[in-house]
Amino acid sequence: MRPDIRRFPFLLMLTVALAIAPGLAQALTRTHHYNFAVLDDAQRPVANARVYTIEAVGYDQAGGECITGPDGRCGITFTSFSPVNAGIVAAVAGGCDGYAESGVLSVKSSFFVNEDRLDTSLTLSRSLPVRLSVKDELGLPLADARAQILSPAHSELDLRSGLAPVCNTNAQGSCSVCVNYAKLGPNVWADVSKAGYLTAEAAGGQSYALAVTLYRQVRTLAPVTVLDSKGKPVAGATIDLQVFPGGPELRCLTDVNGMCPGKVQFALTEPNFRMTVKARAPGMHDATAYFVEQLSQPKKTFDVTMTRDDDYLCRGLTTPALTALGKQVLPSVELLRNIVAQKEATFEYGSICLSTFKNKKYLSLPVLQPLEPGRQRYSNTQLGSIVFDELVRKILDVTKFYGKLPVDGYDISVETQVADRSENYRNVTAKVYRFYLPKQAVDKYKDKDITSQQLIDASVVLLNDDRIELKLQ
Repeated sequence: MRPDIRRFPFLLMLTVALAIAPGLAQALTRTHHYNFAVLDDAQRPVANARVYTIEAVGYDQAGGECITGPDGRCGITFTSFSPVNAGIVAAVAGGCDGYAESGVLSVKSSFFVNEDRLDTSLTLSRSLPVRLSVKDELGLPLADARAQILSPAHSELDLRSGLAPVCNTNAQGSCSVCVNYAKLGPNVWADVSKAGYLTAEAAGGQSYALAVTLYRQVRTLAPVTVLDSKGKPVAGATIDLQVFPGGPELRCLTDVNGMCPGKVQFALTEPNFRMTVKARAPGMHDATAYFVEQLSQPKKTFDVTMTRDDDYLCRGLTTPALTALGKQVLPSVELLRNIVAQKEATFEYGSICLSTFKNKKYLSLPVLQPLEPGRQRYSNTQLGSIVFDELVRKILDVTKFYGKLPVDGYDISVETQVADRSENYRNVTAKVYRFYLPKQAVDKYKDKDITSQQLIDASVVLLNDDRIELKLQ
């Protein structure tokens, strides 16, 4: 007995659904034909590239894939029961073999279209390996160093979020990482770090092969040695030492070798450091020395030279013992040094001596003055006036010590350095102004009986050994 389907509505609905299901399924099925041409950044076909679709959300593969032939072309055909909203990516397998992944191409299909076609091209950008070699300061490979590959194309967001490529060195101190050439561009460098070492930058420029040396953060300072002018160690000198930036401050007494006993270790905060050393010792002039240490060229010792007054007297005034004339000049040496130091000028060791000019005896006081920017604009006469006013006139203040000095006058020479007019001060030349000043005229000048010009007129002035007429300006 057949049931009456009118009495059972659900049986009626089931019968209708079974009757129309094949047609409905066919109506809802969509077919997609995607054809691709994969090109490199020079618009040449790329063979063996894998092209595949990804879902818009989650990036799960969907829809299949294809491999390009020698002409760089391939196609994908697949079906779906809903419109496609996905992305398409092309890539070459094997990592750093010349190409990276392409960008994601977004595709969408219409709800009202049962079959759609897409013919498009995908461009692969070049992918290259950055190779890095890291060594320590002894030239040995450094393992477990971390390198972050950077370029001008990286934004601050890339760096903070860790999106910049990273590699870690192996036991041979080397590593490599595959990077997208189109994103990084031709100029790359790396920030290289390792615990216990100073972070360093490996500059590669347009080369993707980088090398860098890392230096240990904790340093042992090379010995500081205090010497006299003859190169002999000074024992019992007090040393005040300070290292910048972030280094120690130390005070010590030198031993018989002129050194501080023990070793000084400190932690660096940057690759190079600066150091100031001040030395004091009884009977010697205080000395201050400044050093800049480059870790790539470490010093074996830091030498500080201390002097005595008689170091500046020539052998003629000190041999075999301090002569009577030397004893008269000696008390003025420190004052002379201080006077010329105000213009950053100096006396050389053994330079204060006796000289002869036109059968007359002079006390010779030769001064060295360093290069001073801007002096190239002065004429010889103007520069001579400046030299007299800044140095010679002030040195004459010391002649009060020489009232009974058995000399005919004072031979004061000033060697000043003058550059050309270029911005980088090339072609530096020395100009030596030499003043032979009669003692009698100097005494009148100091008593204010004559003017500076009258003193010059009574003297002989030479410029580079040629006599000149100097008019003070």
